[in-house]
Amino acid sequence: MSLNDAPEGLAFLVHVTAQGTDPAHAKEDAEEFRGLVDALSWQVVGEMQAPLRAPQPALLLGSGKAEEVAAAARYAGATVVILDCALSPTQQRNWDAVTGLPVMDRQGLILEIFADRAQTREAMLQVGLARMEYMLPRLA
Repeated sequence: MSLNDAPEGLAFLVHVTAQGTDPAHAKEDAEEFRGLVDALSWQVVGEMQAPLRAPQPALLLGSGKAEEVAAAARYAGATVVILDCALSPTQQRNWDAVTGLPVMDRQGLILEIFADRAQTREAMLQVGLARMEYMLPRLA
């Protein structure tokens, strides 16, 4: 599922924090992340902190936390789930399957902002190329 399949952006944010992260730094990162979502004029319908103890190959977070995120996102009425970290193509596909919603990572969110803001034909082409290069390994 791609973000282009999602209706108007009702975003559920997942703040992934590494173990031992300074709480003040984590709060700062969360505010910056919310700012990125605001740049697209998407509505934040829910947020969740997800401590990262040991990265899991399938979902980055554990399957229990992924199910918790999916349930909270569905309950909040989200149309997209955005994780504040980098996901591998396989992890992103697994998140799509667990949530049943389009899932994007921080890099995908930034590409969406650039696509939204591109004005000139050249800028649109450059953003389109960057999005295709990003999506290529994510195609199933």
